[in-house]
Amino acid sequence: MYKQILIRPENRHFQRIFWREKSSDEMSCYELNTITLLISLKEAGIKSTKYHKKRISANPCLTFEEFYTVLTRIELVLNSRPLTPLSDNPNDLKPLTPRHFLVGIPLTSLPKQNLLNINESNLTKFVSAAFLG
Repeated sequence: MYKQILIRPENRHFQRIFWREKSSDEMSCYELNTITLLISLKEAGIKSTKYHKKRISANPCLTFEEFYTVLTRIELVLNSRPLTPLSDNPNDLKPLTPRHFLVGIPLTSLPKQNLLNINESNLTKFVSAAFLG
């Protein structure tokens, strides 16, 4: 993942590249308008976790057990994302996931009851933390 940052005109003199093709050529100076940074996988993982946390829980104040349950569910979602097909057969729909590298097997359990259409105020805090996601 890459992130491009626009440099303010007053700071562009800090981002210069000096270049010449041969040692006998005159030095050319280039000022950059933007810089591109590589975002590490750790930062991308944190960003994905925050994104899913905001979508799952409307309540920012969770107990430790509720927060741990939510993070466990998010971990399950992130580790179950498909990376590539396992085989070249177009009829085989099983993907390779990060879970294969961590556990060695894909997720095989069936999903819990869908409670997305139920008003959240009707659910207890535990049910909200455990099942929404």
